[in-house]
Amino acid sequence: IKLNGQESNFGSPCYVKTPANPPSTNLRVCDDDPTSANIPSHPFNGIIFANTVQSAQYQYEYTDVVSGATYYEPSNSTFTTNHYTRFANAGITDYGKTYAVRIKIKLNGQESNFGSPCYVKTLLTPPYTKLKRCNDINNATSISSFKSFLFYNPIKDASYEIFAYQMNSGVETNNPTEIYSGNSNSNYVRLSELVNSNGVSINNINATNKIFKIKIITTLYGQTNTLSNYPYDCYISTPSTISQFLINENESLLIKGVESNQIINIEANNLIDIKLYPNPNNGDVINIEFFNEGLTNDLHMNILDINGRIMESRKINTESGLNKKEIILKNPLSKGMYFMQIKNGPFITTKKIQVL
Repeated sequence: IKLNGQESNFGSPCYVKTPANPPSTNLRVCDDDPTSANIPSHPFNGIIFANTVQSAQYQYEYTDVVSGATYYEPSNSTFTTNHYTRFANAGITDYGKTYAVRIKIKLNGQESNFGSPCYVKTLLTPPYTKLKRCNDINNATSISSFKSFLFYNPIKDASYEIFAYQMNSGVETNNPTEIYSGNSNSNYVRLSELVNSNGVSINNINATNKIFKIKIITTLYGQTNTLSNYPYDCYISTPSTISQFLINENESLLIKGVESNQIINIEANNLIDIKLYPNPNNGDVINIEFFNEGLTNDLHMNILDINGRIMESRKINTESGLNKKEIILKNPLSKGMYFMQIKNGPFITTKKIQVL
């Protein structure tokens, strides 16, 4: 003691001991009864927190209560600084199983024994996901273009199948031609990639300006959840116009995710500044003007209606520099919207034509 500037001698000794082993710990959320109906379930990649021991390292032991199989995170002889664990980190990928979890602590170079068991379960099926912008039918998320992406909450290591059900007078359709779907390994899909039972993209005139209910099923570790139990109500409204059509080498209908009044792939070929005139047009004669920088092949032109049918085809001879071509149509076009596509090898340039 030091008091008023004076120090005493040390007093008589008193004896204490440090712990024989580091303290034990357990999971924050679990059940100590393996027969309980309230054992919490966790997704494979969901975080399961342990009660923290300051400055400690952890080893997690999982034991299948039925088979007795044992799993560790990390391995049986190593420790982690993470005060949390995941089923997947221990190599567990079986659904609907109950595990006894014990935790070993390493602190100041000393290891504890495994603590008492605490019970958790894996899910019965893969978890569901939903659109990041999930709105009800009265506030359906407006999609500006069929080229737009639908984003949904990611599930680690999962793949997805996305379904769009057309709503008719507020009722979900059961007509296969009004149900569109597509697959993705990412947490997004382009709307135009969804197709119906006939292989027709949602990017068609019949699907414009409609309300669709979006459902997403996930496949994870070999198991897929079901549409019948999908728990979310997420709705979108589609654009009022379709995106432009493209034709491939076999003249089959494809969809390109750009607006119908835009030119595509101009930077990828040698056609510069394509113009069509007059536009709007009377449907008899169309003039094409473009600048050719080094293109040697002739061009192939198609005119399509809004349903993708070819109304006229023509070969266009090219010259170096500025080209002006007058196309006199064999069959005049009736009033409506059309698309002119000019093919240069694998590249396709598309422009919209309005006939009055």
